[in-house]
Amino acid sequence: MVFPSGKTKKNVDCSDEAICAGLVQGSGRRRDEAIKCLYATCLPAIRGMVLKNSGTESDAEDLFQDVLCILLRNIDILEKELTGSPQAYLQSIARRRWLNVLRTHRSRGGRWAEFKDEGISDNPAGMTELLERERFFEAQEACLTQMTPKCQAILGSIYTNGRQRMDTLAEQQELANAHTARQTKYRCLQSLKACILKRLTMTDDDHESTI
Repeated sequence: MVFPSGKTKKNVDCSDEAICAGLVQGSGRRRDEAIKCLYATCLPAIRGMVLKNSGTESDAEDLFQDVLCILLRNIDILEKELTGSPQAYLQSIARRRWLNVLRTHRSRGGRWAEFKDEGISDNPAGMTELLERERFFEAQEACLTQMTPKCQAILGSIYTNGRQRMDTLAEQQELANAHTARQTKYRCLQSLKACILKRLTMTDDDHESTI
């Protein structure tokens, strides 16, 4: 997705309230102006964080585009008034996502400097619901990759097709019968829920110890 990234006009209001209003209530020019404000006020902080932590200008731009997509997606899903600082929300999500990049690289034998994120809050005020929704999605995504291939296939079918007859699920997943499909689905869902709950209650230090 390509976002308008030109310079903001001098008379454009880039306050938190104006950006929130432009993103939620506006369309066309108003939303474009809000997004340009985010580029002007938020991208420099994210760029600085990435460059201080073994990243490049291109990495920073890609990360910013990624978290901006997340913000717009969550706004569209919630369909309600947005409060708080969208800049702080973007920076918080960017921080966690870049930490995940560093951890993945380190687990594969890469060498990275100690993470530095001066000035970026992990819990921006007024964005609790958006952050909790994103944390859940991140935990769910990570946990799905840890499921067995059979559970991944069953859960993927559930998320794609919604509620299904158990005999249909059994046939699709080559299970003995509807009863077996129901039991297998239950075990997979319980394992996924337990994994998500564990990840949501883990601190950054806990995440580090699992690498």
